[in-house]
Order: sequence, then structure tokens, then C-alpha cells
Amino acid sequence: MRRLTPWLLLQAVVLWAPPAHADGGLTITKAQLQLYRDYQDALTDERVQKIKPKDRLGAIAKNFRVKLPVLEAAISAGDKEADQVEPTEVAAIKGAFAGSPLEGKIGDVRVDAKKGHVIAYVQWNNADTAKLDQEACWAAVRAMKAAPLVGTFDLYAQDVAHPDKRVYSSLIGADRAANIKEDQIVDFATTRYVRLFEKREVTAP
Repeated sequence: MRRLTPWLLLQAVVLWAPPAHADGGLTITKAQLQLYRDYQDALTDERVQKIKPKDRLGAIAKNFRVKLPVLEAAISAGDKEADQVEPTEVAAIKGAFAGSPLEGKIGDVRVDAKKGHVIAYVQWNNADTAKLDQEACWAAVRAMKAAPLVGTFDLYAQDVAHPDKRVYSSLIGADRAANIKEDQIVDFATTRYVRLFEKREVTAP
């Protein structure tokens, strides 16, 4: 049977990693959420639906090249917490900017966790376009630390004087955002760190 999804092969040790949130929040890991969403997609595949119910889970695990207990753990975690991912990560991101240059400037925050790769949309209000790259670094690193289930951050800034005017937009993966050091943002935002962002666009108001 051909692979049902582009599921990347993950070692069991990754899928059994410590809880993504250690602060009393969600316990599902990023790898478990990915596997859970792939499992849900597999259930809609007509080839899987032709398999006897008692054999279905084992066939899916084999197709994903993970051990059955790993898949079962992901399903258990997903059934309990998948629906809580979006509101939990939104709340975490909104509360992540105290003490940073973006404190009080964060606007719209949304999270899409319908697929295994979670995307967060973070908007802030900018009053000085010369600081956009610094602010983007703060948005990326603080959101990444607060929301470990997010894979990609879609960042954008609106002009304070013209709320309907977008002055900045970019994408950054969580793995790239992890390279940003808060104490080095002022020095490296426009040189080293700017290269971490994709599809970066800056527009004068």
C-alpha cells in the first residue's frame, strides 16, 4: 500500500518526547499532533475504509512506519487535546510579550491547528518602521517560546497612524526562530537575523 500522507519518518523517541507544555497546559507533543492529524486523514482514505476495523489501526501504523503503541498514544493525546491546541496557543502567544518592546502592541493573534503543521498568525502595531526587523525578531522568538506546537509563524505589522496599512510581513519556522537570542536582537536584527525570515516585505506607510 502506498503512503497515505507525506508523513516524515520520526523515531519513537521523538514521539515519546516530554510534554510540549510543562506549565500545566497541553501535554500533547508536536510529533504526536502531526501523527494524529495524519491518522485522521488516513481514516478518510478509501483504501483504509476497505480494511476490517480490527486491522485498521495496525495497518495505519505500519503505513506510517511507527509502532502501534506510538500511534495509539498519539490518538489518545489527540482525542483529549487536539481541540484545545488553537485556543491554548493563542492565549500563550498573547501573554508572551511582557517586558519586551512589543508589550501592549500585539493585535490579532490566530492559530490554525487543523493540520499537523500548526501555523500561528501574529500581528502587532508599529510606530517606527526603522524598528520593524527588531520587532519581527521579538514577535518570532517570544511566540516560538510560548507556543511549542506551532511550526510556522506568519508575522505582520500594521502602521499605528494608518491601522488599515500593513507595513511588514514575513514567515519564519519555529526552528529558525529558535536561533534568535533576545539579548542580540538590537545588534543583529537587520544583519544576521533578517536572513532567518522568508517572504519578508516592508512597505512604507
